[in-house]
Amino acid sequence: MAMSNPWIVSLDAPCDEPAAVGSKCRNLIRLRQEGFPVPSGFCVTAEAYRRHLEHNGLAPVIQEAVRRLGAGEPATGILAEVRQLIGEAPMEEALRGEIGTHYAGLAAGLAAVRSSATAEDMPEHSFAGQYDTVLGVRDLEGCVGAVKRCWASLWTERAYGYRARNGLDHPGVSMAVIVQSLIEADASGVMFTADPVKADGSCVVIESCFGLGEALVSGRVAPDRFVVAKGRSKSISQTVAEKTIRIITDGRGGTLEQPVPEHLRKAASIDEAICRRLAKHA
Repeated sequence: MAMSNPWIVSLDAPCDEPAAVGSKCRNLIRLRQEGFPVPSGFCVTAEAYRRHLEHNGLAPVIQEAVRRLGAGEPATGILAEVRQLIGEAPMEEALRGEIGTHYAGLAAGLAAVRSSATAEDMPEHSFAGQYDTVLGVRDLEGCVGAVKRCWASLWTERAYGYRARNGLDHPGVSMAVIVQSLIEADASGVMFTADPVKADGSCVVIESCFGLGEALVSGRVAPDRFVVAKGRSKSISQTVAEKTIRIITDGRGGTLEQPVPEHLRKAASIDEAICRRLAKHA
């Protein structure tokens, strides 16, 4: 389906163009269409990223940087310069206005700004966790800065090295960015509709921690692990980890790490009723 706005796509708008919004955003749209409780939001498309480069004359700069990297020059300084240029370049007023309109319509107390690279999670390659997410954004200025930070994360040493090792095109890579209402969660985590270690499709696996999920996905805490048998949702086995820290919003447009209270460190971050509800969604 053709998009009515080349720069912004609502998560409520049908869109099956991964080249424009990235696989992460496309799947969030599909989940919302199927009635799953996905927080509301919108996507700043890959076209907006390309427009930002064009508006600021950055495309030739990036091509020259890639040439220098291919010639064997040290990557750290060159890539840091590219990230700085993308982040400091002014956003075109028309694009900024579009983001502002949709951000105001989101009416979120806090927002999460998440990368959705158009090359993400291809059959042969996975970019999971390589690009930036900014949590706790509280105003338009913070949102615009976070969008540019996600764009710039295309040019970290890790992301560049991964593309280089797998023979992927550098100048042709693009980045879409998702802006969503942020849930200030008591507990967060990930859920698998099959055991990813044992390749067992007879169960749902849930991993969780206190606070925002960033502590789990960044590896800073060992999560609690719950295994729910499919078709027998009351059958739950659990392994509760000791969780010493949690990440929460700081009220200033970001996050902070704080200690988990002593009495909660060895307590389960979610209860069995929540496990069953999650397994039902799965």
